[in-house]
Amino acid sequence: KVLRSNFKTMDKLGKGVMMPFLQDVIQVGGLFSTIAGMSVFDPKLVPPLLLWVGPAPVIGWTRHFAALALYSVLHAVMAPLVSSDGYQSSLSPRDRFLLRRRLEAWKYGSGGDY
Repeated sequence: KVLRSNFKTMDKLGKGVMMPFLQDVIQVGGLFSTIAGMSVFDPKLVPPLLLWVGPAPVIGWTRHFAALALYSVLHAVMAPLVSSDGYQSSLSPRDRFLLRRRLEAWKYGSGGDY
């Protein structure tokens, strides 16, 4: 029932939500919209599910969701600022390498690779 509600909600939200999910690319906007949509379209489903899962996994999942949101913000805001050649040319080769890996972490960790 949960899976049916999940896919029904994503279908209503459109291809921008469904396609990244089907390709195993989780994005904060799509995930948030799906959860909120499930709460609206099938409100009786969420409370029993939360009771069945329990508080510890929900808290753990919330921490991961917060990290996804943080990486999304960092990718959207910081990546354009530090990606410029002018900024990177002032760095040592080692620091430039580390910066590029950090930029990749923000990109892939935010679902920005879709």
